[in-house]
Amino acid sequence: MYHLRRGFTLIELLVVIAIIGFLTTASMVAYSTIKIKGRDAKRNADTSTIQKALGLYQTRNEKFPFPYTGVCLTGDDDISKNKLNQDLPKMPTDPSAKDVQPTGTNPQCYHYTSEDGSTYTLQYYLEGERAQKVRAP
Repeated sequence: MYHLRRGFTLIELLVVIAIIGFLTTASMVAYSTIKIKGRDAKRNADTSTIQKALGLYQTRNEKFPFPYTGVCLTGDDDISKNKLNQDLPKMPTDPSAKDVQPTGTNPQCYHYTSEDGSTYTLQYYLEGERAQKVRAP
């Protein structure tokens, strides 16, 4: 005589739940990594755009904007409003910046420094590498 099996055993259900939990966790980690890489790619593209605008400014004025030390480029700062507005009407901002305060210590903005106008540094932070990058001409 055969017994008909109706339903799943508790062990089978627990195994399926564990597999679903593992797959969910793995996909959330991958999604988080993709978001970080996307924001870092935008930061690299933004700083390249800022560099091009600084190069155009330097071509017209024979110097980079100076003297500035660690200015946070937010769009409301002096460099964005008065120096680069002709070549860069809207200053790109860090993708994770919400209400950025224009200080030289905020990691969520692009920091511009030029002492004498002959060269400059553009400092910014990447999430994925957990390091800062510095671009100079």
